[in-house]
Amino acid sequence: MTGGDLTRSIAFNPDGSQLVYIADQDTDDVTELYHVSRLVPGDTIKLNSPLAAGGNVSSSRVEAGSDGKQFYYLADQDADEDFELYMVDIETPGASVKVNPVLPLNGDVVNFQLLP
Repeated sequence: MTGGDLTRSIAFNPDGSQLVYIADQDTDDVTELYHVSRLVPGDTIKLNSPLAAGGNVSSSRVEAGSDGKQFYYLADQDADEDFELYMVDIETPGASVKVNPVLPLNGDVVNFQLLP
């Protein structure tokens, strides 16, 4: 896509066979989460659920879960400017699950860390 940009936020699963990255690959200035297998380069799949109007996947980071199938990311996916933590399994693209509890009014998740 003309005008598309890849962010610096990428994550590999533990064995390095799967790569997840954040880019405005489909729509300029709308960042989303994508997956590509190193076995089939160039065949990308959008992972995040549909975004709210004005929503984006945060370019701050994406992190692989310990099994290498789930990836965690921040986004204002459900409501514009309300950033929350989501998890998506590469085997069920487009079916993200919100991980954080209900936040107070104007609350945001700004960072996260996966524990072993």
